[in-house]
Amino acid sequence: MRRSLQAVAALLLAACGDTSAPPPPTTGNLVILASGLPNGLVPTFSIKDAAGGTRTAAPNDTVRNLPPGQTVITPNQPTAAGIGRWAPAREQYELPIVIGGTAVELVQFGAAPIIVNTRATGLPTSAENITLSVVAPDGTVSIATLGVPFVTAQPGSWTFEGRQVSATDFLWASQDGPVKRDVLPGDTANITIPYRVISGALEIVAPGVDSGIPVTFTVTQGQLTRSRVGPGVIPELVPGPWEIRTSALTARRTRYTPVSSTQNASVALGERGKATLSFTSVPVVTNFWVDAVYLTQSVQLRDGSLPLVAERDALLRVILRANEPNTWRPTVRATLYRDSTVLATYTLNATAASVDTADTEGSLNATWNVRVPAAQIVPGLRVLVQADPSRAINEDDDASDNVWPRNGQPQPINVTRVAP
Repeated sequence: MRRSLQAVAALLLAACGDTSAPPPPTTGNLVILASGLPNGLVPTFSIKDAAGGTRTAAPNDTVRNLPPGQTVITPNQPTAAGIGRWAPAREQYELPIVIGGTAVELVQFGAAPIIVNTRATGLPTSAENITLSVVAPDGTVSIATLGVPFVTAQPGSWTFEGRQVSATDFLWASQDGPVKRDVLPGDTANITIPYRVISGALEIVAPGVDSGIPVTFTVTQGQLTRSRVGPGVIPELVPGPWEIRTSALTARRTRYTPVSSTQNASVALGERGKATLSFTSVPVVTNFWVDAVYLTQSVQLRDGSLPLVAERDALLRVILRANEPNTWRPTVRATLYRDSTVLATYTLNATAASVDTADTEGSLNATWNVRVPAAQIVPGLRVLVQADPSRAINEDDDASDNVWPRNGQPQPINVTRVAP
């Protein structure tokens, strides 16, 4: 009877099921791995799950019972003395949590950027475009702009040196020389570079010289020479004695002559000295003219009296002269005639920078030249030349001598036919 009751109980239990089996899962797990960190640095991770809950974990921890859905991981930036600060590759990581699963996220770390802030003292407010010479721990040299944060990923010993600066007519240089800084990943270094003035300046005053007159002033100290055109300041001069030189000049139909062509001046450190060089001025007549014209086939006299061989190439040379130093570059028009018929008209451009005041026949580049073809070298040839035919140079006070011959009539050229 007892065994029958036990059998009945067993059948009833089987029919009702085993109530000790675990319920199905409703959450998931997360493991966070870290790489790229030096020994001694251990990051932490802030975890925000899909339900809005937050937790903190360390590398290799298994974070359990996370609700399904998107989970956000925010790594910190671990720091340690002598090691520096290291930063994750991304500020946040997102991944889904699946019911019954274990998600794995790998967070890569690297050295945090190094920032160096630089500023200068001792410079005037007008100083700009100040640059630094920067030497990296590996010896690489680069140029940086002062006041702009210098960013690098290379830890170690850096050297910063302010380069020379031009401001307010003076030259300025770094007062203490190179500045060294040892930096670790993630450091922010602040560097101040004091400057000092290392030059003087000299202002030249020239009473008697009208504005815009290009009088040249040259200052000399030993092997050092500086020049400027017109009165004004010559900046960034080495302190000490300087000799000033100038010379007479003709411009705008006026002759400007210095009372003294040389003068001594002293330049002090950080000061703008002054030197006065007075000029006298008198009106002058400025003029250039056609000095000579000839055609040559090999040799020729200045008056062009040697005969030419017909139907052979020739070189036409026009020589101009001026009564004052100048920067004139007039064009020359040459017209060739056969009797009264025009054979050709040539425009000759200047090759020199000015019209010389001395005889320039010995220099081909100082004369106005054109090659005349053989077909135009014929009996009955005549030549008429006019300098500056359009009157472009208004400083030329006398245009009557710009034509050759002076009477304005074409000059006959001696051309001879010879037997073969």
